[in-house]
Amino acid sequence: MNKKIMALAVTSVFAAPAFAQAPGGVTLYGRANLGLDSYSAVGATTAGNDFKSRMRVFDSGSRLGVRGVEDLGSGLRAVFQIESGVNMDNGTAQGQGNQANTSSGFLGSRPSWVGLEGGFGRLTFGRTDIWWGNGTINQTAANYINTDIPLLTGSVGRVNAGIARQSNVVQYTSPTINGFGTTLSYQPNSENAAGNVNANASIAGVTARWASGPINTQVDWSTVRAASPSNTVNATRATNKNLKGSVGFTYAPGGQISFLAMQLRNSDTTTKAGFSTQGDDLKQSTMAVSWEHMFGKIQALAGAGSAGSVSGCTATSGAVAGVSGSTCNDTKTAAYMMGLRYIASKRTSIYVTYNQIRNGANQNMDYTGGSYTSANDATNVTTGGVNSTTGGVPIASVGVDPRVIGLGFQHNF
Repeated sequence: MNKKIMALAVTSVFAAPAFAQAPGGVTLYGRANLGLDSYSAVGATTAGNDFKSRMRVFDSGSRLGVRGVEDLGSGLRAVFQIESGVNMDNGTAQGQGNQANTSSGFLGSRPSWVGLEGGFGRLTFGRTDIWWGNGTINQTAANYINTDIPLLTGSVGRVNAGIARQSNVVQYTSPTINGFGTTLSYQPNSENAAGNVNANASIAGVTARWASGPINTQVDWSTVRAASPSNTVNATRATNKNLKGSVGFTYAPGGQISFLAMQLRNSDTTTKAGFSTQGDDLKQSTMAVSWEHMFGKIQALAGAGSAGSVSGCTATSGAVAGVSGSTCNDTKTAAYMMGLRYIASKRTSIYVTYNQIRNGANQNMDYTGGSYTSANDATNVTTGGVNSTTGGVPIASVGVDPRVIGLGFQHNF
C-alpha cells in the first residue's frame, strides 16, 4: 500500500479550509453523485405509519462551484467561492421524498463566501458550514458515498444540534501552528426573524483541531439561540448547546479508525406533541466509531453508533401509543453502516452501501441530510414524527427503523 493509493481514496477532503498556494486564478469544479437505492422505514409505534420499501434514483450532494484567488501583494490574497447544490435526479430543488432540499435550488446554496487570507489566517463572510463537519476524521458521507450514520453530524431525531450549513456567517480560520488550528464562526441571524423588532437570534461555533503524525483530533462547540418570542427582549427563548469530540488514528496508508462522542442539549424547548412541554431542558449523549481501509483499489467502509435515552422530559405519556411513563422513555437509537467503494480513478468511484437505524418506540432518527429521507408524510406532524428543531420538517414516524441499500456512482471534476 502506498501514498498513491491513499490519494485515490481521498477524492476531496471535507476539512479545515486550505489556504490557496497559487498566485491567482479561477477554478470550476463539481461533483455528480447519483445511484439507485431501496429506502424503507417500518416498525412504527403507531399502526399505519410504516413506509414500505421503495426503489429510488437518488442524488446525494451533487454540486457545481467556482472558486478563485487573487494575489494582493505583501502575502495578502483575496479569496472567494460560489457553490450550488444540483439535484441531477430530478432537476428541481426537491429531495428524495419531494421535500425541500435547502442545499440546492438557488445559486450559492452550498458554501459560498468571499474574504481575505494571509499569514494571519483566513476571514470570510457568507454561507458556510458550522460545527457539524468532522474533517478527515470522518468524511464517509461527505465525500465517499450516499449517506452515513446521522449521529456523526448531530441529527438524532428527538434532540438535534439545530445547526448545519448556515447563511450570513462571519468565519475566521487560524493558520496551523505546531499542528494546532481553530475556526471561529458567528451568525447574527437577524435576517431570519422578519417582522421581529428584537431579532436577536444568533449562532456561535468554535472548532479546534490538532494533528501530529497518525493522530488527528477535533473538538466542536456551538450554541444556537432562537429569537425572543413576541418581540419581548427578556422573554425565555430556546437554546441549543452542542459539544463534540473526535479522534482519528491512521494506522496504515488508506486505513483509519475514528471515535466520536457528542452531547446535545436543547434548553427552554417549545412543546413537541407526545414528547416535551414548553421550557423543558433536554439532553442526549451519543458515541460512534468509523473505519475505512484500502485493499488495492477497493475501499472498505464501516461505522456504528448509538444514542442513550433523552433526559429532561416533563410531559407524560399518552400522545404516543406504546410509550409508558415519562415521554423520555424509549428514546434510544442505534445506527450501522457498511460499504464498499471501487476507486476507478482519481475522479471516479462506484460504491455499494447498507445503512440501518434502530429506533426506540419514541424515537424518530432518520437519514435527513440533503433531504435524503422519503418518509415525510405530513400526517406525521400529529403522530410525533416532526423534527421541530429544524423548522418542523415532517420526518419518519416514531419507532420506525429506516433502512437504505444503495448502489451509487460518483464523479468529481
